[in-house]
Amino acid sequence: MPGLLDCHVHFYGAQKMSIDGFYQTSQALVGARGAHDVQAILNAGFTSVRELGGYAVELSKAIEEGTLIGPHTYSAVSPISMTGGHGDAHNTPLHALIDAFHLELPFHLCDGEAECLKAVRLQIHPWCKSHQILRERWGHEHTR
Repeated sequence: MPGLLDCHVHFYGAQKMSIDGFYQTSQALVGARGAHDVQAILNAGFTSVRELGGYAVELSKAIEEGTLIGPHTYSAVSPISMTGGHGDAHNTPLHALIDAFHLELPFHLCDGEAECLKAVRLQIHPWCKSHQILRERWGHEHTR
């Protein structure tokens, strides 16, 4: 039944949800998987999706120009998480992870009000349609 809206998807080009896995996947493989994923979700009847972190902003540009077939996306671009929280990769050295966030990986780690406001402001563009704030890691304790 076409016309469905999925309110929580991620187009990370990953085979499983793991921030450490996202960090270790090449951008070419992410793009190939993402192209497959947007077409698969459209074929499942979802003509619109709200993507709460991932590469939908880039994929939607290809969809709009006709290069890819996929749903209309409302993207949050990058989830915002505190250090050690749900959006942190706990098996990757912090300095390497932060470098990846600055270069290519769509995540933000921030601590405190000023850093969180800056993370949101960095994403306020015409293509950013929503935001996802991650408060804590689900039921896990972690030390770094």
